[in-house]
Amino acid sequence: MTERDNRPVSQPSPYSPSFPPPPPSGSPAWGSTGQPPQPRRRFRKGIRAAVAGAALFAVTAAVAVVVVTTRDAGADQASAPAEEPPAQWQPTGPADPRRNPSSEMRPVVADDWQVVISPRGTMAWDVPPEWNVHAVGSNTFWPADDPEAGGSEHAYTLRDPAHHSPEACTDQRVAYVGTRYVQGATDTEEAVRSVSSNLAWAVFDQGLEGDLTTTEAEPFENEHGVVGHIAYSTSSGAPLRREGECATTEGRALSVSFINATSDIVAWGLVADTGHEHAVSEETVDLIVSSIRPYDAG
Repeated sequence: MTERDNRPVSQPSPYSPSFPPPPPSGSPAWGSTGQPPQPRRRFRKGIRAAVAGAALFAVTAAVAVVVVTTRDAGADQASAPAEEPPAQWQPTGPADPRRNPSSEMRPVVADDWQVVISPRGTMAWDVPPEWNVHAVGSNTFWPADDPEAGGSEHAYTLRDPAHHSPEACTDQRVAYVGTRYVQGATDTEEAVRSVSSNLAWAVFDQGLEGDLTTTEAEPFENEHGVVGHIAYSTSSGAPLRREGECATTEGRALSVSFINATSDIVAWGLVADTGHEHAVSEETVDLIVSSIRPYDAG
């Protein structure tokens, strides 16, 4: 069973979309030395200045089995028609969901990278050629460990996602990116802390048995005109959720949020595990994040 992201979602997390988990004061970004956020700066090639050389992730989208719903019958593991959203959630994508607008855009990172678009998130970004891009209109869900406590069978959702599944990890998905509807967020600072913390919680430690921290939001700007905020979350010490060469108890997440052309707060998230050699490299994450750009479906 799945829950669609285009209707209000009841979060099983103790941290609602508007109230991310309170991090320790001065909680550092990935691998940073805990310095306070700096004034707005050019993002340049990515998050390197903010993460100070940390070896970035490899998303374990496997807190449990990830289930996908899509409007396109040719998509991932499980498919079902998406419901029409309420008026306030009306997507800006094309009337025909079978159309693939990403084929009309060129990547900005490298010619062989793939473009991912999210009409509902009004943004686009690039991922490496070996990643899997889901159909436009897809939603990826992480099942809730305790559905009764949270009132939902799914802990968290990303829209219009892409994922990475290295061959060595035996079909385990080690990286996920997508957009998120940030209902209730009052600004981009609140949105990034919400999305980042909820992703880390949903994927790695729903029982809050380990150490989950979230940084303060930092100013974000890139060369594509995206100006907003970015925040990072880390999870460590949670119970081991899977076996094999890519097993790990550590993970990270980040979120970027900005105000789009229609004055809506929009958010993008990446979640990943760390602790094994098949983790997505820092350079790759830098390039993905630096490629985030506005998308107008017309």
